[in-house]
Amino acid sequence: MAPALADRWVVFGTEIPNPAQIRDARFAGAVYACRAAEARALMRGTGLEPVTAGGRAFSALACIQYIKLWDGETRVLAVALDGGPVAAPTAMTIPLPVWSVRVDGANQGELLHGPFPLRAEGFRIRPGGARVALGEHRMSDLARRLGMTGSALYTMSARKISGSLGDFDVVG
Repeated sequence: MAPALADRWVVFGTEIPNPAQIRDARFAGAVYACRAAEARALMRGTGLEPVTAGGRAFSALACIQYIKLWDGETRVLAVALDGGPVAAPTAMTIPLPVWSVRVDGANQGELLHGPFPLRAEGFRIRPGGARVALGEHRMSDLARRLGMTGSALYTMSARKISGSLGDFDVVG
């Protein structure tokens, strides 16, 4: 792998030092099944392959502290996710792998990968439980192609998440 990136992230024009600290945020997510061929087509050229089983691939929708997502005046999506009635009895640390593409700055347009050890308090999970309304936007179109219009396989949520999003490596 390439050396880790040591610069700052720029998010909506605001510089964020590396590592970025998340101290208190809400989380909700849902996992969907879609056609494996569609997922492969979307990932072509990225160096990644979808996880598949029985001709189906899996996509995930993850939301951190937002319910209506907009790009300027264009609605991307609105989401309601129910993580279930019973919370895990204690906080847990979940070692999440994260992939991202930077839209500006160093390594613009390249696929990046890095760890995100997420500490979750009040974690909940249940089958189904997601309602997603997609807008007319390029990200909405990708969500449609990844099967995020029907029933989720399961949803999860956390009352509070924290963690450190550190250095990412360029994939490839």
